[in-house]
Amino acid sequence: MGAGKAPKYLQALPTGTAPEGLVAIPSRNLLVVASEADGAVRSGLMIYARNADVPAYPTLMSNDTAAGAPIPWGAISGISADRRVANRFWAVTDSVYSTSRILQIDTATRPALISNAITLTKDGKAAGYDAEGIAQRTDGSFWDCLRRRSRQTRRRCAQ
Repeated sequence: MGAGKAPKYLQALPTGTAPEGLVAIPSRNLLVVASEADGAVRSGLMIYARNADVPAYPTLMSNDTAAGAPIPWGAISGISADRRVANRFWAVTDSVYSTSRILQIDTATRPALISNAITLTKDGKAAGYDAEGIAQRTDGSFWDCLRRRSRQTRRRCAQ
């Protein structure tokens, strides 16, 4: 980039947990990212090569809302296929969000696209649950699998 030029978004890249540093190797069209905490493995390196191929990432994006901002999403904890429409899936968000939502995902496009979000409600007000799974009923409505937070429930589930 030179003076007066703005950066251009090309794509998102996945990394290991806790990316710590990166180095570009322009002579080889490479980008190397080091991560320091990948679970059982202490650290890892992700090596990306820039070429003319269509990027494999992102694998999931979202449409814009009526206000013009993308549909927010993350922490997907359950997903299932639509009973009636091929290439449509339904996902549910985890308790990381204070308001739970069901996300409609269209997999006919590349990347797959979140095309709608349905807010879960209780007594007419937005509600937050610890949803872990979702299944579409024959009438098109949904069953959401919720995790309860009591110790007694956790013990019963673990037996």
